Amino acid sequence: MATIIPTTPVFSLTASTHFPIKLTTSNFPVWKCQVHSALVGLGLDAYVDGTLSASDQYMDTAKTQINPCYTIWYRQDKTIVSALLGSCTDTIQPLLSSATTARQAWEKLALTYASTSRDRIISLKTTLARTTKGNRPVILAEMYALSEALALAQCPQSEEDLVINILNGLGSEYSGITSAIRVRETALPLTQLQDILLRQALLFPRSTPLIWLTDLEIVAIFHLGIVAHHPPGEGVEAILELTHAPTQIPSHADFVKTSAMMLRLAANYKDFSETTKYHIRPLRRFITHQ
Repeated sequence: MATIIPTTPVFSLTASTHFPIKLTTSNFPVWKCQVHSALVGLGLDAYVDGTLSASDQYMDTAKTQINPCYTIWYRQDKTIVSALLGSCTDTIQPLLSSATTARQAWEKLALTYASTSRDRIISLKTTLARTTKGNRPVILAEMYALSEALALAQCPQSEEDLVINILNGLGSEYSGITSAIRVRETALPLTQLQDILLRQALLFPRSTPLIWLTDLEIVAIFHLGIVAHHPPGEGVEAILELTHAPTQIPSHADFVKTSAMMLRLAANYKDFSETTKYHIRPLRRFITHQ
């Protein structure tokens, strides 16, 4: 059981410094990990986990002499409550308005949002298990996004589990590959599965011709802010391997020259603000054009 002595220091906490991730209705596990880690680092976790009780407020039965240990506990506890309140979004803050101690505030948030987070984990796992390729060109990006969401919810999937979910979501045209992978004695790394699926996709018959692009042309597409996807049956489709940045950056003159050609392909693309954070490794890449 933690105790307070008259020389125990009172630490100053602020939400912006110690709890920068604000609590929302969907990120409680991440927020909880952040707050608990910060409190442990400062030696203040006992204020929220129930192992530190308030000291007696008075030192005498007449209640005329304030206990200095109580004053220290009270000041530190209110500092934690204030930081917790500041780390919540506006819609959540009213929930803490009736909390008189850090322990009460912590329990209110846990009781309210722990079950919500559990529901989100179940929903993500269900979606991951039910995601199938269908008529879509690829499902890896969607699978990766769901896996990352589970990791953020403090329920990370192993690489082998993700590979199994991807295999289960593939269509019958991949039956040969899935059968071979399932009988392996060792687990298949995710990077190898990605390469295998890309090579297999190149073998499938296509109703539209392939237009091969150079590294410079690929970079031009992304610098122009063009998205590499489109509604079924419309525009242009790109299959790109998004990994590490290229080792060489095209010159301005070459970029301008290539951009003129790429603008012809841009007509049916949609703007995509996030493309700038992806980089292309100079490997096999192509787009199909109707």
